[in-house]
Amino acid sequence: MTNGTSCWPQRDENGYCDNDYDCKNNLGCLNNRCVKYFSLENNYDLVTEPKSVYSFCKSGEYDPKFKKCITSTNIDDLFKECNKQNQCNYLNSDGGKVSNLGSCRCALGNTGKSYCNLGSGIILIDYLLNVYNWLIFD
Repeated sequence: MTNGTSCWPQRDENGYCDNDYDCKNNLGCLNNRCVKYFSLENNYDLVTEPKSVYSFCKSGEYDPKFKKCITSTNIDDLFKECNKQNQCNYLNSDGGKVSNLGSCRCALGNTGKSYCNLGSGIILIDYLLNVYNWLIFD
């Protein structure tokens, strides 16, 4: 970290911070403390909305309405096409069904189709998070 004239080492987990750059590279700044990315369990209460580029939630998902970490599982066909009339349906970590139009994304390429996001409760997402955790060196 630098203030423009001098440098100092990045801070360890639980160290004081003003932003992500103050913390080691596998940590971000949450409520002025360096916290591991993807480390907070579901329903963890995040008093303030995280400003980090990466998620602090283990699932990779944050619910801004209830300010907590959640998991959502796509309950429709894995590759469901969607549009304004055909929304994406998920089951959240509290067991409630959620329809979310904001999770409909344009496909890559020039197909003109849109598909639902996978959600964080998919085995592939769990696998990728495990790979991420394996790659992080403490």
